[in-house]
Amino acid sequence: MKTKTYNRIFSILSVSALSWGLSLTASHAFVTAGAGFDGGDLIRPDGVIPHTTWPSNSPGVGEGSSDVTASNLIAPSGVTNGLSAESFTATHGASGGGSLFAQWHNNGTTTGWVMFDLGAAFNLSQVHIWNGNQLSVLGRGVQQFDILTSNTPGDYAAGQENSVSWTEVLTDGILTQGTGSSTLPADSFSLGGVNARYVQIRIDSNYGDAGGYTGLSEVRLSTVIPEPSAALLGTVAAFGLLLRRRRG
Repeated sequence: MKTKTYNRIFSILSVSALSWGLSLTASHAFVTAGAGFDGGDLIRPDGVIPHTTWPSNSPGVGEGSSDVTASNLIAPSGVTNGLSAESFTATHGASGGGSLFAQWHNNGTTTGWVMFDLGAAFNLSQVHIWNGNQLSVLGRGVQQFDILTSNTPGDYAAGQENSVSWTEVLTDGILTQGTGSSTLPADSFSLGGVNARYVQIRIDSNYGDAGGYTGLSEVRLSTVIPEPSAALLGTVAAFGLLLRRRRG
């Protein structure tokens, strides 16, 4: 009898949580619970579109060498500290010695953008960026950048970087230049809890690469920790009271 009662109560709690927007199932993005900044969830984007990728010259389309493809930004590749890329405290290795593994860089335009699709809208607290870390050409790392967000699918799909629906949430951020270390940490920046599915990193400058190449190693985002709703707290309290009565 008690088991049936507890199962019924759990069902009610589950339906209530869904009604109040507290999803009990994972979104389309790869989400690691509690691995983000300050205990929030960490999001690995579903998709990425670069302005250009070496050696392609077509904005928004095409990929260059697989060593520098933009998909490296959302794959757990090049991580060196044994944690996994699904932690904002993970570190990233350097590339060099003829290899450009596990990073992305453009075709020599210096400025430009790279867009990310998170698969669903989230309230975002932080963006975590591992800068370009290519040995002998550390000037290719991004120096100054802006972050813009949107919930309009067409902005992402068509690579519309200047659409009016993009909202700038971070202006003139500065990334730490890569050192060639095999344990490069991420730089983290606040996004203020903005709700967004699409995120654009707009690149303003690099660290002086003579060829104008600019790139990054990895990108992740953290969610805001949701506050429990009054309705949910009330239901949990009622559940506890019922358990006490049952035991009595």
